[in-house]
Amino acid sequence: MANEEASSTPMRLPRVDESLLKEFPQLKDGAARLDALLQRFEQLTLEPLQFGDRTARGLSWRCQAIARANLLRGNELLRHAIHALNNGDILAAYVLTRALYETLAFVVFARREIERTTMKNDPKALTKCIERLTCGNSIKSKSDSNWPKPYHINDVLRDAAKYLDEYLPEHLRSESAVFTDDYDIKSEFAHPNQGSFSIYQRLTSTGYEFTRDAPRKPEVFSQLISALCMTSYFLLQEADALEAMRDLPPAWPSKKLQKEEPEEDNT
Repeated sequence: MANEEASSTPMRLPRVDESLLKEFPQLKDGAARLDALLQRFEQLTLEPLQFGDRTARGLSWRCQAIARANLLRGNELLRHAIHALNNGDILAAYVLTRALYETLAFVVFARREIERTTMKNDPKALTKCIERLTCGNSIKSKSDSNWPKPYHINDVLRDAAKYLDEYLPEHLRSESAVFTDDYDIKSEFAHPNQGSFSIYQRLTSTGYEFTRDAPRKPEVFSQLISALCMTSYFLLQEADALEAMRDLPPAWPSKKLQKEEPEEDNT
């Protein structure tokens, strides 16, 4: 995993503005956790990455590349989401939080999909999996068969949710995946659906008033901060797990795992 530099300086005040914390003091603890997570991202040291084994067995350097790219993506999304909260740009905060959900889901999915494909004992399948994870391009693949198709984000989210929901206490689990349900709620505001239509809308006795102050409620900020903390925490953890993957041994694919072909009858 990318090393985290030890900091000898005292922890700074929460990146969430003091003016917001004075207005909503109940956000203080969540804001402090968010600041600590952002500092962890910003203290990461990402060393230059050397090419490794170019065959399907060479997983370690590819997994490190996937993890590091998404750590930088996560850092940027988190920083701007906090900036949006400070400015009262609630819609932007929802969009950025949603993107952080997708980033976490992809890191989880990448490790799980590589593990599943490795068990198939098929170098061609693993090569295709790695190519889709590292250079899948939805635009180029439409016109050039040499470009791999990316994994669809909905498939990525559903698969990651099966894993991430296992971290929830049993009484919070349901028939539907909590992770994807929460993602769908954020999507209502990221898309021009009912959520984004109504977020700046306030009902009055005579009609509707449209104002940026409408969503300025402690529960809105609290829910966003909680989601940012959760996704950021797990992104750091799951990037560690992805980077820890090692190259497959030279003996892979193992003949023991391959299905035995029926012997030809030469009689």
